[in-house]
Amino acid sequence: MHRILLPIDLDHADVTDQLLQRAADLHAGSDIRFVVLYVMDEIPPTVAQLLPAGTLEAREKEAQETLAALAAKNGVGDRAEAMVRRGDAQHVIVDVAKELDAELVVMASHKPAAADYLLGSVAAAVVRHAPCSVMVIR
Repeated sequence: MHRILLPIDLDHADVTDQLLQRAADLHAGSDIRFVVLYVMDEIPPTVAQLLPAGTLEAREKEAQETLAALAAKNGVGDRAEAMVRRGDAQHVIVDVAKELDAELVVMASHKPAAADYLLGSVAAAVVRHAPCSVMVIR
């Protein structure tokens, strides 16, 4: 079975629907499965210990439910698995692509900020380090 990894940034909803619709259109009628991934920023332990018990788990569950709803809304829900991971987005995306033996990563890229030109965006890092092809949607 072929898998396509769809990293989603829930903070940039404007491109999320476009990304999911493009993925659905590209692979309509095929047996391809999608993994819709959201990477939560890691919270330092010193901060995490101050949060009420279960806060991070509740946030993770909410993100997973949001991913499933977005996939269903955009026509890939029946072929998609929602996945939430914690860590640095560019590293987690590359690691999950390797773990799943993904055939393709389809991700969005927002307009770069000045810092992106100096440091590189998440999309650029994934393009450089992914074990498979990467399609960047603008």
